[in-house]
This record gives sequence, structure tokens and C-alpha cells, in this order.
Amino acid sequence: MSIQLCSHCKSPYWRFRGDHPPKGFCQVSCRDEKLAGKKQPIPPLPENALRSIMEHRRERHQCTDILMWFECVECEALEKVYAEAIEYHYDRITRELVGAGRKAK
Repeated sequence: MSIQLCSHCKSPYWRFRGDHPPKGFCQVSCRDEKLAGKKQPIPPLPENALRSIMEHRRERHQCTDILMWFECVECEALEKVYAEAIEYHYDRITRELVGAGRKAK
């Protein structure tokens, strides 16, 4: 068992066995995307995504309270972008920490 970095999305993952996921990839879909030549889009920084949510709420709903719930398709899309931004950049920071730990050894 070891921590590996996916050769496609660069996110760290635990490698338990040698047969699944395919070697060098965190999941089968990452391998398929890399073989198809697709690049992962880089989401905006979380603070920029949150700023977009706040601007939308201020203009469209006349409210900047982040806890308010609106039945709005655009709100849901912006929140999805925000969640993806947090996940991506959390993985990026984790990769940097793993790399720094490996260099320190």
C-alpha cells in the first residue's frame, strides 16, 4: 500500500493492489480520459468562485447571505463550480505537501 499521484489528474490516491485501478491512475475514468487525449480543465480559485456566487445572489436575489436557499439553476451551477474548485485546489495543496515530504526524506 502506498500513496501515488495520478498521471492524468495529478491527485494523490492510495494504491492497494496492483490490478485496480490501472497503474499510474487514480481511477479507470482517468485512464480512459488520458488515452482519449482529454485534458482536465482547471477550475477557478475557490475565492473567485465564491465571489461569483455572492455577485449572482446580490444581483439576482438581492441577498448576499450564503446560507439562504433559492430554487435557482444558476445558483446550483455556481455552487457546483465552487465545490469543484475546493476539491481541485485541496488536491493541489496535498500534492505540494506530499512532494515536499518526499524531498525531505
